[in-house]
Amino acid sequence: QSALPQVGGAIVTSVIRDVAVTRGYRTMRATVLSKGDRALAMVGDDWESTITLAAHLHGRGWSYVGSDNALLDPATLDVLPIQKSLYVNASSVTQFPTQYRRAVEASPWYVTPQGISFYAVDPRIAGHSQTWASGAPLTGIIIVDGAMSNQPSIDSLDPASLRSDRFTRAGLDCSLVPAVDLRLGGLVETCDLVEHWFDSLQ
Repeated sequence: QSALPQVGGAIVTSVIRDVAVTRGYRTMRATVLSKGDRALAMVGDDWESTITLAAHLHGRGWSYVGSDNALLDPATLDVLPIQKSLYVNASSVTQFPTQYRRAVEASPWYVTPQGISFYAVDPRIAGHSQTWASGAPLTGIIIVDGAMSNQPSIDSLDPASLRSDRFTRAGLDCSLVPAVDLRLGGLVETCDLVEHWFDSLQ
């Protein structure tokens, strides 16, 4: 707790990877949430939008499985829980749900050597009845790369995208898990679309 967040985060990530190797698990840079008994992984370069979407889905009754790392059992596609704070850029806080205001106010605030300020938010303080899930099978993957539009949309991925490094490094066979690209719109409409798509996978 006394270490700089960059140091602490690097140490935790290193330990997680060591555990993964020992147990035969894989790690993937992703925010993972569960609805019911199924998990959704959100990956991509637009990390701030990913975390913001996760907070809004949490407000709709979803639970976190991992905030920035997925610990995956490649044999069963089960995602194991990794409880960590949400690292939220200060510029993104205004887009968070109002229920998170108390959690943000209670969070430590840091500035990186590059001048980027962020909060380490504990989502349990947001006041929802369920914050962390005990794990769930991976059922869908959404790639959030920051493309914006007036209306959100979801597009299927071509086979080359499914063979990209982000998936193969995790040992993930995407023929077993539906994966799509998400074009962002308004947060309410985007969350509606994500939920509708995820529910359709049942």
